[in-house]
Amino acid sequence: MTTFTAHLFGRSSGRRSRLALPLVLVALSGLAVVGCDEGDATVAALERARLALNDISLPSQPVGEWDAGASDPAETALTKVVADLRPITTQGSTGQKAAASLLMAQAQLGIADRRAAYAALAEREALYALTPIRMKIDAMLSMASRSSALVAYDPTATIEQLEGLIRSKDAEIGQRQRDRAQIEADILLLRQGAEERLTMAAGQRDEAARLSVAAMALSAHDAGVQMEQIHTLRRQADAIELDGANLLARAEVRQPELNERELMVGQVVSQKAELVAALASTRARATESAAEASEHATAAAGVASEINTLVEATLDHRKDVADARVSKAIESYDAAQSAAGAAAADGYGLVGTAAQGRGDMLWLRAQNLRHTGDLLEQLGSIEVPPALGEGERQALAGTLATYAQRARTLRAAQRQALTDAAGAFEQARDSFGRVRGGDEATRVRVNRLTQLLDLCRRGANGRAIDLSTITDEPATFGDDEQPAPEAGEGDVTQGAESSGG
Repeated sequence: MTTFTAHLFGRSSGRRSRLALPLVLVALSGLAVVGCDEGDATVAALERARLALNDISLPSQPVGEWDAGASDPAETALTKVVADLRPITTQGSTGQKAAASLLMAQAQLGIADRRAAYAALAEREALYALTPIRMKIDAMLSMASRSSALVAYDPTATIEQLEGLIRSKDAEIGQRQRDRAQIEADILLLRQGAEERLTMAAGQRDEAARLSVAAMALSAHDAGVQMEQIHTLRRQADAIELDGANLLARAEVRQPELNERELMVGQVVSQKAELVAALASTRARATESAAEASEHATAAAGVASEINTLVEATLDHRKDVADARVSKAIESYDAAQSAAGAAAADGYGLVGTAAQGRGDMLWLRAQNLRHTGDLLEQLGSIEVPPALGEGERQALAGTLATYAQRARTLRAAQRQALTDAAGAFEQARDSFGRVRGGDEATRVRVNRLTQLLDLCRRGANGRAIDLSTITDEPATFGDDEQPAPEAGEGDVTQGAESSGG
């Protein structure tokens, strides 16, 4: 199972695994009833095949380099098992044919899984190859954009606008400085008033203290009269001191406002400095010649040539390697499905597994076609720098138009892959649904496959795909969502990219 549906159905692909043979063991256990003794060569061959399959470990990752001289040990062993079983599927008894078909289907599934691993590796390589192309596209867009800007650049309006903004900033600076000065003056008056009152209060307290000392030498009556005067002085000092404190508090309250005004003045001064720098830069650019625009346009054309070389290599890799490997994996899944189908009801589970594997491969193809199509679509939308010579402009325009056409072709292939994937997932769902004695896990799998094929149909119709919407809740769909769409033109937006194979 590829990484696409592995996370949907809870199977890990991160370790080595042995081929599981539950259905095959059931079929082989019935051979004795058919009437074959232990020395029967066919039964012995079936047992050897079963043991061979049981001993074959499938590495979680592809091994070796994929080239004309390389071979996969696991696939080689599985291919031998298929070759040994093939005669039995046509010459044995009914039970032997069924058992051989199940064993062959299991071996073909193992081969398909190996080829699927190599296909996934090739598709990853194809995706990695897009990264340097995207980087060069960014560089080309930057060069072409600068060239076009230089050609079309008329600084007159910009200079006038900047000069007007600078005058506006000068006026703003003046106003903000006046606001700051007014606040500074207000704070100064408040602090001066507070200082005067605090000084006055201190003087009255000193006078009260002097009178208190003098009262000690007076008669009781005179001392009482003087104490009233002392209390009056102290109350007045308290009131004056409180008024001074209030003035000081008002000054402190306004200090943040003054700080803010100072900051705002600094900001406007900084903004003016930026405008002045921009004005100087604009005036400097006004003296640049058209040669600079031509220089950037020529550089963009050079990068376009490099991009074309990389794109051709990427498309060749897709056609000759990635697509070829996916097709080989699909071919093996189809072979496994055909073998399992020959076992009738006993093969329903393997038929479903093979159909699901085929759907995984088609999904993988669709996802990677989308990424390549996105890149070609972006290339096809790039504007040709006007500073290029007439011949260079026409040549580059033709190349970009070719990219746009190729993008449309890939979009159509992507939609077809999604349509075919939906068909494969539907077949897998129906096959698992026919398994006798299906448990809860099978029900969940059938339900998720139902949702999965619906998402593929949505994608083939140009609608968004979001794998996070797949749940264990029973799937219900409207009639308009069921038929597989006709392949046509239009973009297909895929959600949840990381869920792809």
